[in-house]
Amino acid sequence: MFLQKKVCCFVRNAKLLYDIRKMIDLAKENGDRIITASRRLPMGSFGNYPKIKYVLNRLFNLSARLLLGSRQTDLSFPYQCIPTRYIQQHDFIKSCDAVMLELCFLPVLDGYDFCEIPSRLYDRKSGRSSSGFRYYLRYLHTYLCIVLTYYKNKRMKLK
Repeated sequence: MFLQKKVCCFVRNAKLLYDIRKMIDLAKENGDRIITASRRLPMGSFGNYPKIKYVLNRLFNLSARLLLGSRQTDLSFPYQCIPTRYIQQHDFIKSCDAVMLELCFLPVLDGYDFCEIPSRLYDRKSGRSSSGFRYYLRYLHTYLCIVLTYYKNKRMKLK
């Protein structure tokens, strides 16, 4: 995580690097927008991502875009620069890794404007992914909890 006066940048894994400087520069120019990376834009890439994961990711992104009403192309890729005031004002629903998911979905629900830049997913140099079927079920469960809790809280504020 990189912190600057007005922008907070989240990068979870250094092996998935893209042009972070470009993100920070865009964030400085567009202080009210969230700058996010997308593997689905032209010049973006999934590398040698396994086909089944690619298809499941595509289905998840399509359903999330429909449910959230978002134009973003890659909602499951939590690499972004977010205005610091959003993070300071936000009451997080979950903790740990789920906070990264909240920062993907909740700004969309709150109506924040986004700017996407192409990103490349680089192949691993060593080891293998520890993300199995249970990990993806937990991811889906967390996503549903975040969205449902958001709508529940919003409905309670309206009363």
